[in-house]
Amino acid sequence: MFELNNAQLFMHSVNKRGLNQSLTLCGSAVLFKKYSDEELQIAVNNLLRENKTLRTYFIEKNQKTYQDFEPYKKRNFKIKFFNSIEEMDEFGKIYATIPQNYKIVCDDEKDKIKKKKSHNIFLLFNYLKQQNSIKKNKKKLGLMDNELSCFDIILIQLPNASGAFIKMNHIISDGWSMYLIANQLLKSLNNEEFKTYEYNYFIENNKNYELSERGILDKEYFKNEWLKYPNKTVIFPGKIYSFKGKRKEFAFDIEVSNKIKNYCKENQISESVFFISAIGIALYNKIKNDKFYVGMINANRLGLIEKNMVGLAALQLPLLLEVSSKMSFKDFLVLNKEKTISLLRRVRGYVKPKEVNGLYTDFYISFRNATINTDSNLRIKEYFPMAFGNVVTLAIEENFNTKTFNMYFDHNIKIKDVEAIKILNVISNIINKVLNNNELLIKDLTVED
Repeated sequence: MFELNNAQLFMHSVNKRGLNQSLTLCGSAVLFKKYSDEELQIAVNNLLRENKTLRTYFIEKNQKTYQDFEPYKKRNFKIKFFNSIEEMDEFGKIYATIPQNYKIVCDDEKDKIKKKKSHNIFLLFNYLKQQNSIKKNKKKLGLMDNELSCFDIILIQLPNASGAFIKMNHIISDGWSMYLIANQLLKSLNNEEFKTYEYNYFIENNKNYELSERGILDKEYFKNEWLKYPNKTVIFPGKIYSFKGKRKEFAFDIEVSNKIKNYCKENQISESVFFISAIGIALYNKIKNDKFYVGMINANRLGLIEKNMVGLAALQLPLLLEVSSKMSFKDFLVLNKEKTISLLRRVRGYVKPKEVNGLYTDFYISFRNATINTDSNLRIKEYFPMAFGNVVTLAIEENFNTKTFNMYFDHNIKIKDVEAIKILNVISNIINKVLNNNELLIKDLTVED
């Protein structure tokens, strides 16, 4: 048992307000090989036994919140049979909108931490509608409340394939953890050993680091980063009146994807910096401001232990983009490369903006290139929970099956579809231009409506 860290406390407060749908991570992992029902059950129980984080529940005591774990016991997981991948994906889309039970134990009522109320009557009304929709979807899929607090699996059987839907609450998981569980499932199905490490090691290691001389210096570095531009970055202004969310997607074809990879290799630049720079110019075109923050989401897993640990480790680093219309795209890349390297060297000293001077950005960029190292025939699919808050996340994924890049724009419904689609198209246009001419100035990358 250990006390929740700062990132988990934020997730805990959101969950307690009944907004855990927005914190639901859900995907499917399908191997195009048949396994028996018994083999699937054994494999998933291996995951549950070896990763105690998957058996998480919470204790509220003395106005603090702790993470604890249920003892392992063998479970029989639900099995769903589908005639096709398309039918399976339709189920997955609805399944992702149904959050798990969120178990909190409180022995004494005075120790119970009160729930925060919704911001206004409009949010309350839409919250109630959302809860009603969750009940309907649960009934539609024939699902009962799951026993586990923050983790659930439904086993998948297809005519020529087998796999599982994997669902976790964000308080115990990030995107890396989802890929890790899929990888472990495959290893278990193939009777291969896999090594796991527990989240409490990560918690204790971070505590020791924060008290070290290096930790103190890195913390000061991030405080100074937030103070370089003490203004809020608001790309999409306006209040939210609903917690409904949407996802817009953009897929680059294999030809453009290969051009991006070759461009980055030739210019000795990471693909993440390439996309961040293109996105930065698109945002500059939108807000007409030459200095602004974006949150750069980082996996924050530095060693073997962290990379084999299920838990919430990801951080949202403050990347200050400074744009000049007279700067070339190539020079902009170099500038952002230097900034990201500096941030990543000190990643463990991250300081939240509210510890310095409030909330600085509503736009977050995530670059995902996690791969599964067991079988290239594995098919991974992520499903959006259809709920979001007052921020935006633009994720770039390098799909290890198709070898192409995809962009996922996740946002609250306050942002209109036409606006979301436009920003993706602007980014694509910028990328196509610079692939053809590396020396273009940023003023030449302004895209007409």
